[in-house]
Amino acid sequence: MTWLYFPRAGNNFGARFELPIDLRKLKIMTPLEYLSQYVVATRCRQRLNDVVFERHATDSKLPSEKLFSSLTEILGFPLDSQAEEKLSNLIDLVSVSQLSREQFAGIGALAERIGRSGISRRDDLELADFNLLHQKMTYLEMGQLLRRLFMFICEIDFSSPT
Repeated sequence: MTWLYFPRAGNNFGARFELPIDLRKLKIMTPLEYLSQYVVATRCRQRLNDVVFERHATDSKLPSEKLFSSLTEILGFPLDSQAEEKLSNLIDLVSVSQLSREQFAGIGALAERIGRSGISRRDDLELADFNLLHQKMTYLEMGQLLRRLFMFICEIDFSSPT
């Protein structure tokens, strides 16, 4: 058995969700663009992402049909059907046929948040960024899909008004 199959403890400090300095960039950004550019993985997590990506990628792209089996290797457990649906909806997975290494890493961090919800902690810098973003959400211009992703990251109840 290789290290890839050893059980992993849940830890959201494996990646941190950040925001661009210029929040006007959010106006035209998609959730997948956000995840590929503003999720910062630790060195250990990045190594794991790279190994799994290389195992499943073809021509430096991961076919979307291999996403969930690849995520199982990163997480150390399979996402249940509700978590898969939530992930698919947050990033609009139906419109994606292939993923880059950076997109895969960002999706992996999001999948961990979804799969370990309720038992995870967040980095202090991330908490500060997203608490500030929550205050600005009412007047910031961004697409509805990106807004939903940020609401999830902020851990805001979707039924509450923004």
